[in-house]
Amino acid sequence: MSMIRNVVTRTSLFSTRSLMVLRSRDSIKDREDALETDFVKQKEKEDLRKLREAQAEKAKKEAAANAKAQNQAQASDKQTKIKSIEEQIAKLSKELDALKKN
Repeated sequence: MSMIRNVVTRTSLFSTRSLMVLRSRDSIKDREDALETDFVKQKEKEDLRKLREAQAEKAKKEAAANAKAQNQAQASDKQTKIKSIEEQIAKLSKELDALKKN
């Protein structure tokens, strides 16, 4: 695909010489397509980054919830064990009192 460029020198009384680049319609369309493609790529990268961040945040929340549930389960296990030991102590103390009376 040929890109035709015409360089026109513009002079004016108030400004220094500057170059203007005239582009053909095909080259303008090609540039627009390239810019759109770049924009889409950047948008996809940003979307992927946001998705990764959301997944990481979700994983952190799930880990915290699992840890909390595990701690609660351990605490309830400890409480039941403590109650059973207290019951055993009470039973043994009653047996000891009964043996002392005999």
